[in-house]
Amino acid sequence: MDLHPIPPGLWCVPSALVAITGADWESVIHPSLNRHGGAGSLTAMVVGTTMQCAKAVLVELGYTVRPYKHAERHTLATWAERSLELYPGRVLLIGVPEHAVVVKDGRVFDTWTPHGGPGGTHPFASDTAITVWLVEAPR
Repeated sequence: MDLHPIPPGLWCVPSALVAITGADWESVIHPSLNRHGGAGSLTAMVVGTTMQCAKAVLVELGYTVRPYKHAERHTLATWAERSLELYPGRVLLIGVPEHAVVVKDGRVFDTWTPHGGPGGTHPFASDTAITVWLVEAPR
């Protein structure tokens, strides 16, 4: 699955959703986040979006989202490394405290590194991943 460019000015979850889906922010992602986030309007400003809301948007758009369930907790840097070994060519949506990123083939994509950067040097590299989901494109 290819990742798409992250436009400037988006928060972390919207950035991740645009990177994964390539869907238009204003006409697709924004209303969907509001629909699943309980906003009173589809055009309300999106702030404080949760990972569960991100998952609901992906499912609405036809993606399969599979949780990684394991007792061990790993840092973002470790997940970036592991993505090369365990999930080559596949996309992970990872939540760390107060932030969301997309990981593919050892690179981290988000508002800090919209073109992808190494996991070990990312500003959240040492943060422990709270949520790790494997995301698969619609068939």
